Amino acid sequence: RAAGIPLLAGALAHTCSTWTQRQQPGVEDRRPARASAPQVHPLKGRERGIPPALLELAARGLREGRRTLVLVNRIAPAQHLFCETCSRLATCPRCGGALQADGAGRVSCRRCSHVDDAPGSCRRCGRPLEPLHDVSIESLARALERIGGEGAVLTLTAAEMRDGQAARSRVAARPLTLATLAALSPRLRGLFAVAAWVKPESFFPLDEFDAAERIQGGAAEIAAQLAPGGELHVFSVFHFHYALRHLLDEERFFARELKYRSWFQLPPFREVYERELRRPGLRELAADLRGLYGQ
Repeated sequence: RAAGIPLLAGALAHTCSTWTQRQQPGVEDRRPARASAPQVHPLKGRERGIPPALLELAARGLREGRRTLVLVNRIAPAQHLFCETCSRLATCPRCGGALQADGAGRVSCRRCSHVDDAPGSCRRCGRPLEPLHDVSIESLARALERIGGEGAVLTLTAAEMRDGQAARSRVAARPLTLATLAALSPRLRGLFAVAAWVKPESFFPLDEFDAAERIQGGAAEIAAQLAPGGELHVFSVFHFHYALRHLLDEERFFARELKYRSWFQLPPFREVYERELRRPGLRELAADLRGLYGQ
C-alpha cells in the first residue's frame, strides 16, 4: 500500500480477502467494466448429453454472424448407460451414483469407486440399457460440425495458447471455439460476442469451501473475453445456487459468501484444518466431536 500498488492489479475478480479491503486507502480497482448480466439455463441432474438449448445458442450465433466461445471441462466424453423407458441413468447399487462404462464391459461409480460388470438391463424395469455419452469437447465438436460444417469449429487447447498471436488468428477465423478454462488468455479479449459456460460445478466442485468464490472468478475471466455488449450464458444443474444466482453481482454475492464464511468460521475469518476422527463407537466419536467443536 505504501508503494501505491493496487491489490487488484492483474485480477479480474475479487476474493473474499480483497473484498473486505477494497475501500482502504491506496486500493484502486483497475478492472474493465463488467459484462451484462449473465443468463443461467437450468439443466436436469439426471439428464446427460448435450443440452438442446446450447446447440440452439450456437446455431443462433452462426445465423447472426456472432463469434461464440463454449467452455467445457471434459475433453473426451464419458459413457453412461441409459434406460429409455425410465429416462434414467444406470446407478450404483451401493451409493446410487451414476455408473460410468469403460467400453470393455465394466462400469465404475465416480462417487464411491464401486467397480462391477456392466449391467445388461435396467434394475428398475428390466429393459435393455443404451450407451449415452456425456457432454465433452469432442462430442460437442461433432454436434456443432453438423450444424455449421467442419470448418466452423475450432478446438483450442492450453498448449496452443503458448503462441498467443497465432491462437488469436485461428480463433478470429472460426465462428465457434471450444475450450477449457485453461485456454483463456488476455490475447483473446474482445473476440467473442457470446460465451457459454457448461456446468461450472464440474470445474469447481461445490463441496469445496471456496467453490463459489472460484466460480465468480471463472465467470469474470470468461466475461473478459467478450466484446462490449457480449452475452454470457451458463448451463448448470445447480442453477439455484447463490454463486450462480448472483454471478458477476459482487455486492450480493459477497454479502452472502462472507455471511457463510463467518457462520462456519472459514477464511478469511479462520484458517481451515483437515481432521480425521476414528472411534469404535458412536459415544466415543461424539465425545471427540464435542471436543473439536469446543476447540
